[in-house]
Amino acid sequence: VTPDKRSVKYLRSSSVAIAWFYSCPKEGFLATAATMETQALQVWSLRSGGCYKLGSIEADSGTTFREKDVAMLRAYCVSYLAVTVLQEGVQQVRLYQLTSDSLCLKYSLQLPSSDTVSVPWPLGPIAIQVVDALVCVHSQGEGRTRLYDLRLGEEEGSPCPIPVQPCLPPTAICQEDSGFSQALPYSPSWVVFRPAVLVDARTGNMWTLRLRLEQAQGGDPLSLV
Repeated sequence: VTPDKRSVKYLRSSSVAIAWFYSCPKEGFLATAATMETQALQVWSLRSGGCYKLGSIEADSGTTFREKDVAMLRAYCVSYLAVTVLQEGVQQVRLYQLTSDSLCLKYSLQLPSSDTVSVPWPLGPIAIQVVDALVCVHSQGEGRTRLYDLRLGEEEGSPCPIPVQPCLPPTAICQEDSGFSQALPYSPSWVVFRPAVLVDARTGNMWTLRLRLEQAQGGDPLSLV
């Protein structure tokens, strides 16, 4: 597009079957699926007026990707494609780091399993957002939210994917006008938008998520223990 000349010039085209897609226009990334339940996601980079293939993500044997299993997010100035997978009855969120010319599996967000908690993790839809660089994983089945800090536990030379545990105990979304005393029911009609907007499509309510954390304190002003 040339605004000064008010003209559009053909540069490049790609022919590919698309049943659904997930895009991030601001960062210039696109993920496409050929069928509603697909075994592979094609990831694209949109740059310099063109559309270029970064690579594909293959589903594990016997599993498929659905539109609700995919999300794009940005934390610490890095873009990621988040994919929720089910492996041996345990849900897992994999974060693929996106750059203008590469795609790689960087992190694996660890969700509870029967081996780590006394009450089995209820399988169900998962939504992902980022608030203040923390990755928020909302579980409809559990009605709780877990927070992950991608910088914790990362060391130079760590093999990928890097496993990331929740950085805080499970929490829930509460309304400010209720004094943060009453948790909202995690409705199946919820729709999440970047970076931290939550919409209830059934009731027409819209919220903006904010973290409400206690301030860390320490005796030494130069270091917190």
